[in-house]
Amino acid sequence: MSQSPSTVPAEVIDAAGAHATVLADDGESVQLRWPDGTELTVPSHFLRTREDGTRLLPLVLHADGAVRMPVMQEQLQVDKRVVDTGGVRIHKRVHTHEEEAALALMQEDLQVERVPIGKPVEDGSAPRMREEGDTIVIPVLEERLVVSKQLVLKEELRVTRTRTPRHESHTEVLRSEQVEVERFAEQPRRDV
Repeated sequence: MSQSPSTVPAEVIDAAGAHATVLADDGESVQLRWPDGTELTVPSHFLRTREDGTRLLPLVLHADGAVRMPVMQEQLQVDKRVVDTGGVRIHKRVHTHEEEAALALMQEDLQVERVPIGKPVEDGSAPRMREEGDTIVIPVLEERLVVSKQLVLKEELRVTRTRTPRHESHTEVLRSEQVEVERFAEQPRRDV
């Protein structure tokens, strides 16, 4: 292998940290020599160039002449980042309107009518309260002093219930919400 005229001899570091001199580099293979005189020719793609410009040979050349190559494995590292993809602006408006509700209500009125009876109660047992249709009859008793004592039904109270339907209207203010969505322009993605 001949050394190309544009190639300047340089150093290569092997995996054990030993420095080798580049004797020839034709772009496809590189000929190396270590300080102990050992020479080795390797394909150019075996050499890795570091950020500082030095080249690394991922092989170890031992004194017994054996060449050992460390086995490497790459591992995937996954990260996530937040990316601004735009946004939305929400406008909310509250509209009011009046709505009338008709309600059917029931109202009860009581009328009290006094009906004089003035009749003695027989058997000494007082009459009981009773209902006659929508009317509740409540007996009112009194004792009267007579030559003989006698229970007399003095009067009855007649309470009549009448139902009168009536309609009322109430006006209430009701609210309804309307939502308008405005999308912002999408922002270019940036690495965080």
